[in-house]
Amino acid sequence: MTDVVAEYQVALRNYESAKTRALETIKLVEDVGSALRDQLPSFMGWQYQAGLEIPPGQKYNPKAKFDMNKWPDAQSLRSALMEWKGAFDEVRRAWSAIPEDRQFGVVTPPKVMETR
Repeated sequence: MTDVVAEYQVALRNYESAKTRALETIKLVEDVGSALRDQLPSFMGWQYQAGLEIPPGQKYNPKAKFDMNKWPDAQSLRSALMEWKGAFDEVRRAWSAIPEDRQFGVVTPPKVMETR
């Protein structure tokens, strides 16, 4: 006999891991987008040694420095998001397999996928 609660807990851990990986990718995309919008001279200086003019007395903002080798290509982004989606579906399926009388005290699964 399978232990549906134990299966659910594995699915929940897998979901959290997949979500963490996806959110790391999303955060990099967001952070680079913000740097391009708000810190273009710093971004260009750090990434491409472009030497755009910055106000006197200021230095390149370190928040605009990224390891662009971690930048996701389309397949990497898709893979991270779809892995998260698959784990979301699995944790919801595993939760529904737990009889209601055994759900008491067990962490409920997320209702939706959110980046916040």
